[in-house]
Amino acid sequence: MGRAIDVKERQTNIADYILANGFVTVDELIEKFNISRMTVHRDLDYLERAQLIQKVRNGASAQPSNIFESDFAYRERVNIHQKEEICKLATTFLHDGMSIFLDDSTTVIPLIPHLRKFKSLTVVTSCLPAIIEITQIPEVNLIVLGGIYKHKYRSSYGYFSVSAINKIHADMTILSPHSYKTGSIFEYEQDVISAKRAMLENSEKSMVLMDNSKFKQTTLYLLAKISEFDHVIIDSDVPENVIKDLENQSKDLQIAKA
Repeated sequence: MGRAIDVKERQTNIADYILANGFVTVDELIEKFNISRMTVHRDLDYLERAQLIQKVRNGASAQPSNIFESDFAYRERVNIHQKEEICKLATTFLHDGMSIFLDDSTTVIPLIPHLRKFKSLTVVTSCLPAIIEITQIPEVNLIVLGGIYKHKYRSSYGYFSVSAINKIHADMTILSPHSYKTGSIFEYEQDVISAKRAMLENSEKSMVLMDNSKFKQTTLYLLAKISEFDHVIIDSDVPENVIKDLENQSKDLQIAKA
């Protein structure tokens, strides 16, 4: 039993180290944790099956690719200051009495503490971290969507989730995609797209939040055209050429200042 605990602790420490550094080599892990090459590969295999990291040649990465989405824990740590500034600006488009769809993205999570300043809001979401945090805000009426829970995204998807969304009509959808390219936003999985599309189709207005990491990667599936959104909010670290593209494509582009 003691040995199993040691292995689990080591694997947790390795995962944290990879998530903190983005990419590490096998040799680096051997030296850092004083373990054999075979043990490193065995631990990386386990962490990849758990969808915490991605094994690559001679190492491991927490960075997403066009077919691999990193765990919620990694994404939550990326650009946290920029996400907070984006969410602070996003709250200026909200008012008392609104009903809001919130998606499963880590970009939207920093919005939740700002909801305390409103006297009455209704939030509809399937994102577990959001649900837990919102339960601490008595002014917010919370509607929890069901479905099949996916640990990697800390959220629920599928027929039951989409069916519930289709029975609700909200004032605003607030979401964030995995990536943006040339006037469109993209996601990894069809289930994620189905839920977010249903939110967009069942709300009066919509807002997309994107920190600068969204413009540095590519993703497989089209979610929506940026022109579909009433408001687009980005941070000030987004490259100038991308800002110009967004100005041409968006109805209303807002830049959150650091």
